[in-house]
Amino acid sequence: MAYLFAIDFVKGKTVLDAGCGTGYGSQILANHASKVYAVDYSYDAIQFANENYAHPNLTYLVMDANYMGFGNDRFDVIVSFQVIEHMKSIDSFLRELIRVNKKDGTIIISTPNVQPKKRKEAITNSTSMN
Repeated sequence: MAYLFAIDFVKGKTVLDAGCGTGYGSQILANHASKVYAVDYSYDAIQFANENYAHPNLTYLVMDANYMGFGNDRFDVIVSFQVIEHMKSIDSFLRELIRVNKKDGTIIISTPNVQPKKRKEAITNSTSMN
């Protein structure tokens, strides 16, 4: 759903998919963007993406999203879906996204809505008391 949400933002733009995984969503973006660069830390994921989700204006790269080899102000739009929660340093990751994003660019990030165990227990306990 996150990739479908992003379609209106990427039309005709140069896009970075930071943490693309196996490439399914990157191909969705490539159907609408002028160029998509999709990066992931996993060689196996990028190999799978190249074999299964290729597109003429889509380039897959093995790259650490905390230290990308792109120049400053490179992308119109950056998407990163279900990635930030896996980062050891969220600050480093966000600084890198900001660095490669154009000054007037857009960054779209999503993360799962997971409740901490203590919060779940508190909700469960308060519900069972009523």
